[in-house]
Amino acid sequence: MGFLLFVVDGPDRGRQFALAPGEHVVGRDTAAGVRLTDRTTSRNHFKLVVSGTEVRLADLGRRNDTLVNGRALRQGPLTVGDRIEVGATCLELRAGAAASAAGANAAPTETAPVASAAPGSDPSLNSTVTIRLRAAEADPGAGPTAEALPAAYRRAHRDLTTLYMVAKALHVVREIDRLGVLLVETMLDVTEADAAYLFLLAGTPPKPALAASRTRKGDASGEPPVTSATLFAEVLRDGTSVLATDAQADPRLAGQKSVVGQQIRSALCVPVRSQDRVLGLLQLHSTRKAGAHGEEDLRLATAIGNQAGIAIENARLQAELRAENANLAEALVSRAAIVGKSPEIERVLKLVGKVAASDVTVLIQGESGTGKELIAQSVHYTSPRKGKPLICVNCGAIPETLVESELFGHEKGAFTGAVARKPGHFERADGGTLFLDEIGELSAQNQVKLLRVLETGRFERVGGTETLQVSVRVLAATNRDLEAEVRKGSFREDLYYRLGVVQVEIPPLRERRGDIPLLIDHFLETYRSQTGRRITGVSPDAQRALRAYDWPGNVRELRNCMDRAVVIADGPLIQPEDLPSALFAVPRPGDDRLLSLDELEREHIRKVLRHTAGNKKKAAEILGIERSTLYKKLEEMRQLGMTP
Repeated sequence: MGFLLFVVDGPDRGRQFALAPGEHVVGRDTAAGVRLTDRTTSRNHFKLVVSGTEVRLADLGRRNDTLVNGRALRQGPLTVGDRIEVGATCLELRAGAAASAAGANAAPTETAPVASAAPGSDPSLNSTVTIRLRAAEADPGAGPTAEALPAAYRRAHRDLTTLYMVAKALHVVREIDRLGVLLVETMLDVTEADAAYLFLLAGTPPKPALAASRTRKGDASGEPPVTSATLFAEVLRDGTSVLATDAQADPRLAGQKSVVGQQIRSALCVPVRSQDRVLGLLQLHSTRKAGAHGEEDLRLATAIGNQAGIAIENARLQAELRAENANLAEALVSRAAIVGKSPEIERVLKLVGKVAASDVTVLIQGESGTGKELIAQSVHYTSPRKGKPLICVNCGAIPETLVESELFGHEKGAFTGAVARKPGHFERADGGTLFLDEIGELSAQNQVKLLRVLETGRFERVGGTETLQVSVRVLAATNRDLEAEVRKGSFREDLYYRLGVVQVEIPPLRERRGDIPLLIDHFLETYRSQTGRRITGVSPDAQRALRAYDWPGNVRELRNCMDRAVVIADGPLIQPEDLPSALFAVPRPGDDRLLSLDELEREHIRKVLRHTAGNKKKAAEILGIERSTLYKKLEEMRQLGMTP
């Protein structure tokens, strides 16, 4: 069985390539095996690997995605009929005559296109011939040939095709510099201009600044652009296009140094606008003859300028969003920084640094409030996936019946209340990281479904039949002893080992008391900036109390304690009376400290939960309360920074 790669749409429409066994790079580079002329594709956009009856695609990491049947695909198998979109080009994989297997790197053979411009027709039609012309040339009875069409019709057809291709290209190109090059090169292709320039307004007050330029001799960058202040002023003042068919005789331009010195014979200048705002100017000129530019060129350039303005405005907004996202990511990395210099926390940070660069699953274990989510953020934001989403999910907060829908999504009508298709957390995290907190709360049934996704990367939405595949790194966290849960049979052994390829144990705060002063300073600085309170530090007596306390709620409890102290402190220093009374409870000889009724209740809840291995339904039955009441009390404990 052989394969053909057929160009369904784009500048190369109608071309087809027979794919021999081996690797074939697709792009616009001269060395590409399947060379495209579409300027919106990358030089080396993706490659196809043909082996026997299989074709696999591998994206080459370009900024513009490779879409297969409308979905971004980094790598994976293709089947006959799949459509691949790159830039403004759409290709289709088809079955064809068996290609030669001359070698592993055999180049694809280009076969005759389905249709081409008629001999002797306008050369500009070669890459923009329409479906009607193709049909006419393939079947003489279908209609007139390109030669027989009136010149005005051919020009209108060419301009409409150009507008269509430009609109499609502007839709996929997201960088302003590439947009600029696309515009000026297009104008040189479809007009008799010798040079084309794109100027964008910048500065205060806004002035035209060169964004892209091309001449028929090559790239005009580095050469002073030929500009006319008169043309610029008129376009910017009135927001209308200006045409000078005979620049030497035009009273607006005659005698100007730029026009005389460069011997400009014909010129036009059009606004690049988005809605009612002029963003820049597109200028063309010819030095060969007067009348090189006419009303048709003016209309085409004006229409392209209007299309380009919207694309440039969108590109600017996207650039601003990317910059804002980068700033937010930096802020999150800063927030995710683990405060501490003790040997215990240094060992954790060293391990985090090692695992961040890989894609292995990580199981983060530690008591409640130790900072498991911060560790997950540190892993993500120092990994190669940092530019992609980090989705955090608390498995213990999702009702058991909704876990599958939340993780994998659902189709419309899958169950009562499913009024629309909803992507799950795995879909949302595609390319990035999914953090599953309280993983020990998953039921046995949901553990099986999670294990399948971890092993294959594939799943179906609830109520759906389509198998989806994602690239997601999974981080999990728990305050349970999962190894003990495995021995009891309440947690799957295979899932435990799949999640715990690398295990990170976070020490409780009582085991790294040397970090308490650093954490206090960190929280004080944070709350000072948020509240404006002029708290300079902690008194020695308060410092001793803070260091002596066991902190059952760990770092979360310390943070809440300092938040409260900053709010109620009267002076520049936090005093013992500004701290919770629990820090000063008198201990019983040889026993725990004295407990209030509320604390005694919490301790009893903890004891019962330990007895039931975290089973909240059984715990509620033993305590003699409703399960909802237990959940409420556990949430109150979490808000107080205490370990449930």
